[in-house]
Amino acid sequence: MKILQVSTHDHFGGAEAIMQSLDSGYRAMGEHSTIAFGERHHSESSGIFLNRETDGSWPMRKGIAISNFIRRQIPPQWKPLYKKTVGIGFSQPLRMIKRMGGLEDFDHPVSHQLLERYRLEFDGLNPDLIHFHTLHGDYFDLRQLPLLSQQLPIFVTLHDEWMMTGHCGYTLDCERWRTGCGFCPYLDSYPEIVRDATAWNFRRKRAIYQQTKMRVAAPSRWLLDRFRRSPMSESVLEMRHIPNGIDLSIFHPCEKEEARAQLGLPQSSRIFLFAARGGRKNRYKDFQTIEESLKRLKQRRPEESLLLVVLGERSESLMNLGFPVRFEEVNRDPARMALFYQASDLYLHAANAENYPTVILESMACGTPVVATATGGIPEQIDSGVDGFLVPIRDPEAMAARIDQLLLDPSLLRSMREKGIEKAVKFFDQKEMVRVYLEWFKSI
Repeated sequence: MKILQVSTHDHFGGAEAIMQSLDSGYRAMGEHSTIAFGERHHSESSGIFLNRETDGSWPMRKGIAISNFIRRQIPPQWKPLYKKTVGIGFSQPLRMIKRMGGLEDFDHPVSHQLLERYRLEFDGLNPDLIHFHTLHGDYFDLRQLPLLSQQLPIFVTLHDEWMMTGHCGYTLDCERWRTGCGFCPYLDSYPEIVRDATAWNFRRKRAIYQQTKMRVAAPSRWLLDRFRRSPMSESVLEMRHIPNGIDLSIFHPCEKEEARAQLGLPQSSRIFLFAARGGRKNRYKDFQTIEESLKRLKQRRPEESLLLVVLGERSESLMNLGFPVRFEEVNRDPARMALFYQASDLYLHAANAENYPTVILESMACGTPVVATATGGIPEQIDSGVDGFLVPIRDPEAMAARIDQLLLDPSLLRSMREKGIEKAVKFFDQKEMVRVYLEWFKSI
C-alpha cells in the first residue's frame, strides 16, 4: 500500500511527531510510506517539500526574496505582523488584501503540485491514499480537498480544533463554533487573523467539506466528540477515535542516577521538567501557572535543592523562581528527550487548551509521574491520584500542593511511577497506533 502523509512541517510539534512515527511504523510493516510538508526544519528530511521559494511562480519567488530581505532589516517586534500581512504583498498582492480583511489564507498554489510531485518521484504512480495531519500553517490550499477526494481516499487526523472553527486552533471558552462563529473574542489566537471574518471563514470551510469525501480520526475522545457536534462534520464519511502512540523502545524507564550523570544534572536535587515550545505568547499554554506554583513550592521548601529544566525557549521571568533554571534544546532527538524524562522527579504540564499531548505519554512511559491541568484530552491520559495528578486550569496553588504531596510521600510517587509505566506499555505503544491505522486504510 502506498501511503502519502501531509503536514505543515517535517519536524516541529506533536502532529509532526505522530506523522513521523506512523511513517517509520508503516515502513517497518513493509508498506510504502512518504511524507509531504510545507516547512523544512531538518536538512536531512526526506519526502516532498512543497517549497514556495523554489517551486512557486517567478513573481512569487522574486517577491519572497524581496520580502525576506526587508524583513531582516526591520525591528524584531514588527516581524510577525510584517510576515502575516505586508510581507506577502510583494509576491501575492491579492493574498495580502484578503488577509487584511481577516480571511483565512488558502492561496498556496504550490500545494496544487502535491500529486504531480508524488508521481514524478514514483514512476508516474499515485498513492493509494492521502493522510492529512495539520492543514493550517500557510502551506496548503484547503480548496484542493474536494478534487483530491475524487481521485483517491482522503483521511484527516485532527490535532487541534482548527478544522471546525473560523480561524483558531482551540476555541478555549468560546462556544460559537457550534453555530458558525462570528464575533470572535480571540482574533489573536493562533492562527491569528487581523479582522473578524470568522463567520465567512466558517461558511467557506463548511462548503469545502460538503464537497469532500473524507474520513476523520482524533487521538482524544474529547476532540472527536466536539467535532461530531460541529456543523463541519455533517458530510464526513466516517469518524474514529485512534489514540496517539509513542516508541517504547526509546521512551522507557531507566535508573535516574544514570540519566542525570549523562546529562550533567545534580544527583541530590529535586528536578522538575516542562516543555515550552511556542513561548509565553502562546495563548493555549499556561506557563504562568507553572511559574507561580514553583514559586509557592520554594516558599514551602526554602532549604531544599530544586531545579527546573525547561525544554524550549528561554524566558527571563523563569529566572526569578528562587532556584536554578536550566534551558535545553533537544533538537528533535527523542533519545535525548527521553533522558530528561528519566532524570526528572516530575513532569509539569499546564495548558488552557490541549488535545492529547505526546509529552505526557512519553513522561509516563519513562516512569516520571505528571502533574497536569485537567483540560481537553488530558483526563483521558491521566487517572488522577493513580498514575499522576490533574489540577484545575489556572490554579497554581492546587498544582503546588500536588507537587508538594508527591515530594512528601515517596511511596505514592513510586506507585504512580509504576502505574504510569504499566499504562504506557498497555495503551500507548506506537505499534498499536500503526496497526489500527493500517487496518482502517486496508478496509477502505
